[in-house]
Amino acid sequence: MAVVCGAGPARAQTVTDAYLVTTQSYTTESFQGGQTLSFTLHATQDVTFNSLGFIDANDDPNVDYHYFTAGDGLHDSYLVELLSSTQQLLASATVTPSSPLGQFSPFRYAPIPATTISAGQNFSVAVVLPDTLLDPWLNGVTNSNQFGLSGPVTNAFANASTAVVAPEPAATAFLFLALGGLAMRRRRRTATV
Repeated sequence: MAVVCGAGPARAQTVTDAYLVTTQSYTTESFQGGQTLSFTLHATQDVTFNSLGFIDANDDPNVDYHYFTAGDGLHDSYLVELLSSTQQLLASATVTPSSPLGQFSPFRYAPIPATTISAGQNFSVAVVLPDTLLDPWLNGVTNSNQFGLSGPVTNAFANASTAVVAPEPAATAFLFLALGGLAMRRRRRTATV
């Protein structure tokens, strides 16, 4: 997903996802919760992540999941973490049902401060699953490493992306309300002086 906020014309952005689903065969869904799932990759060049994601798989038992099957939205929120090779927390985000869906991606993303993994370093992406899992993750999906990353991953549940995602609408509305309140307060203070 390449949602960029700011003035001026948008420029094309090449997005690197830590997990790139490339299998075109059917896979199985898992509702196994009450655990922390993670995968580890190796950075072969510097990569800066701007968002973390959780998979939005279609949880209808009558639909066989396929990479191109549209998700049906998330039913819960998920804490996703970006960890160093020593398991130090580098960044985290909570992916919610209103988090945006990645472009050409089955993951929903939440923004994080830009976090760079240096070339030659390993890193992990982890998700904390509640005991009662309302959204499935996928078993037996093949990950194809993108340029600059290496390492095998066979299950799809969380992701890290270089994509810059827009904040949730509620967060944006709150920001505008807060800025408006500050402007009104300053205006009143200036008028009474």
